[in-house]
Amino acid sequence: MSFNKKHISWEEYYNLIKRLACQVAPEVENGNINQILSLARGGNVIGDALSRYFKLPLAIMFTSSYGLDNKISELIIGDSIAKQYNILNDKILMVDDLVDSGSTLKRLKEEFNINHNKNVKTAVIWKKTTCVFDPDYYVTTMTPADWIVQPFEEF
Repeated sequence: MSFNKKHISWEEYYNLIKRLACQVAPEVENGNINQILSLARGGNVIGDALSRYFKLPLAIMFTSSYGLDNKISELIIGDSIAKQYNILNDKILMVDDLVDSGSTLKRLKEEFNINHNKNVKTAVIWKKTTCVFDPDYYVTTMTPADWIVQPFEEF
């Protein structure tokens, strides 16, 4: 499959994060979210921005479903969570850059809800139209042939 690459500028990227923040804001204001958990690597910039904007603690968990060659591979979930404080709060917004198949977010949301007794909402900027798991919040959709090149990927 050939991809339609779309290069995202920093300005456009921050505007997309702001749009995501506007969607999430009512949940934060109502006390339904008290922790940001970003999924590294794609969710790091988004998670950091939302944590600062909402003044909520940030935690980071490593996950990957893409290999170094940018091809989908086996899902890897890190064995620990880096967190700002000693505990992980109970109302988590799990943040990633995009949802492709949805398997990562689905698995992690179930894991945290069932095994860790956490209430988890999910948020991404981009959602592929073929995903089997819908995030609670997303900014825009993309086709399976679309490939986003984020501003920090171009070094």
